Amino acid sequence: MRKFFMIFPDGSGQAPADPSALAVIRPRAAGPEGGMARVEIPDPSIFMGDTPTQNVHRYFTDMTGQMTVGLWDSTPFERAPAPFPRCELMCLLEGSVSLTDGAGAEHRFEAGEAAYIPMGAPCGWKSTVYVRKFFAIFQPAVAASAQAAE
Repeated sequence: MRKFFMIFPDGSGQAPADPSALAVIRPRAAGPEGGMARVEIPDPSIFMGDTPTQNVHRYFTDMTGQMTVGLWDSTPFERAPAPFPRCELMCLLEGSVSLTDGAGAEHRFEAGEAAYIPMGAPCGWKSTVYVRKFFAIFQPAVAASAQAAE
C-alpha cells in the first residue's frame, strides 16, 4: 500500500454551505465519468516547440480556493526551468517526465512514482509521451493574487 498526502490547515474558519461536500472522494485513474475539461493555455510562448493539449478534472477545491486535487493529462511538451508558481504533489499514472531543477540536474519520473515541487523552485518539464497524473496543489491566496497581477 502506498499513501501520499498533503495537509492544508485552513485557518479561514469558513464552513461549507453544504457539509456533505466534505466527503471521502475516490478519484478514478481512468478519468471521471463527467469527462475532462480542456485547459486554456493563456501564454503558449512558455513552451519550447508545439503547444500541448491539456485536460483537467478537479475533484476537490477547498473553500478558500488555495488547495485543489484533481486529474490532469497532456500531450508531450517541453518547458524551460522557471520558478514554480505553487506547491504540487503529483503521482504519475501514465507516461514519464523529466523535471529539471535550477542547477540543471534532470530527475526522471515514471508511471507509479510521485514527485513534489515546492513553490518557487526552478523547475523545467520535458515529456516525450502522453502523461496523466493525479495532483494536489497548494497555492496560497497571496501568491495566486500576485501571479494574476503579473
